[in-house]
Amino acid sequence: DYDPGVGFVTRTDYTAVEGRFAYGWKLGSSSPLLRHGLSLSGFAIRRNQDGAIESGELLPQWNAETKSGGDGFVRLRISREDLLEPFSLADQAEVPAGRYTFSNVEAHYGTSWSAPLHTGFDLKAGTFYDGWQVSWGASPEWNVSKHLCLGGTYQFSQVEFPDRGQRFTAHLPG
Repeated sequence: DYDPGVGFVTRTDYTAVEGRFAYGWKLGSSSPLLRHGLSLSGFAIRRNQDGAIESGELLPQWNAETKSGGDGFVRLRISREDLLEPFSLADQAEVPAGRYTFSNVEAHYGTSWSAPLHTGFDLKAGTFYDGWQVSWGASPEWNVSKHLCLGGTYQFSQVEFPDRGQRFTAHLPG
């Protein structure tokens, strides 16, 4: 019952390149931040068959860690996809074959891992193929003891392709 339409297909006959540059600062005693930094990362996957960029991303990011143990980031994700075949995201939405460039802004904040209850919060909004997407999520974890941690995740996504009149909502518990 394997469904390659969910996106987990091994690529063949490609060339990939990726990289990351980062610089950070440790802050003084008067700052609530322990450290923060800037980074730029990205990748490109080129089809050897025709030399086209099949997938690529560029991610400028600012990240920080607080003295209380929390951490977070804000980043811009610029994506490029060259689809040779259409694919379905849900029964209500299909992405046609074509070349797409889209971007979104993502933010994350997580409370201290050493607290009895650690929670991560995520927010993402922007363009998505030839439409748009807004999503948010939370991932609470309860440190029951030093040997046991219980947790879960929940993500909500709203995706719409207005030019095609397609949309769907996804609730992903985990």
